[in-house]
Amino acid sequence: MVLAGQGVWSEGMRKQLVQFAALPQVTVHTEATTNLDESAFITCIDRVIEGVSGRNENDLRPDLLITFGGAVVSKRIKTLLRKWRPAQHWNVDAGQRHHDTYQSLTHDIAVSPEIFFAQIVQGVQPNESFYGEAWKMMDESTRGKHNRLIAAAPFCDLTVFHTLNDRIPGGTDVHLA
Repeated sequence: MVLAGQGVWSEGMRKQLVQFAALPQVTVHTEATTNLDESAFITCIDRVIEGVSGRNENDLRPDLLITFGGAVVSKRIKTLLRKWRPAQHWNVDAGQRHHDTYQSLTHDIAVSPEIFFAQIVQGVQPNESFYGEAWKMMDESTRGKHNRLIAAAPFCDLTVFHTLNDRIPGGTDVHLA
């Protein structure tokens, strides 16, 4: 599992992460503040975590967590990863901030994420894993539930924001407070 924090990233790194996310053993999770919005990524962490249960958590639990960037906003992913305690947690940061947010840090890798992912994408081979697909299926399932909830909801803040968000042209910068 790759978990991206806040940041502004190069187009080259974005492409490397998309390539990395295509591996069956990998899932890449981002938030709006990560500035990495790609269909290959899980971009709504809190929504997808809603589908995690005792039935499927063993399929979704990471053996290796790779984090990079600034803060992650989602309290739910922080809580879940602290509970799961991955066997390995690598934090990639040229500045070596030494944050152990998920209480499982095993390696601080003192290099920029751009360099790290450029090197790792070339060396990791696909395997027979179902891990990435399990996360994609959970994302599709929870997105479907979300869309059904929106469709059935009466006029309210939720439906207004949903409608506005659907109508904002691509590439538009919006600041909400």
